[in-house]
Amino acid sequence: MRTPKIDSVRLVRRSDLEVVQVTHQGEPCLVLKDPIAANYIRMRPDEYFVLERLDGHRSLEQLQEAYKRTYPNQRITAQDIQSLLHRFHEQGLVLGEVAGQGEQLLQRLVRSSGKSGCLRFPTCCSCALGGIDPDRFLKIVSCRTSVGCFTRFFS
Repeated sequence: MRTPKIDSVRLVRRSDLEVVQVTHQGEPCLVLKDPIAANYIRMRPDEYFVLERLDGHRSLEQLQEAYKRTYPNQRITAQDIQSLLHRFHEQGLVLGEVAGQGEQLLQRLVRSSGKSGCLRFPTCCSCALGGIDPDRFLKIVSCRTSVGCFTRFFS
């Protein structure tokens, strides 16, 4: 299956993404926080280099040339950049200058919250309490959270 030709659509990096530079397993990387999807995406500095340059005016060839100048020891083809742009678009990191992008992001949020909505609730309500050992509480809760008790408790 052929990757769709994304370079014909003007892609722009979403301005609401928050970026933090970290080290993962001894390698530098960047973590992007997507406030709409409420998730984090880790990428290499060279991948972020491409994402950072998506301003809606650069062509695929211009991105490739800029990449080669900045990372001369790495080989990259136009197909590699096109695949990277496709991945950025699937992850919701970029927007195309076409109608309906906001609706697609909203649908993606609804789909992702449906899959992991139950898992997000405890994380947004959790806090660290110093000096309190949660083992006793967790043992009681784990014994009582069979499917029947859990649904009866929350229904």
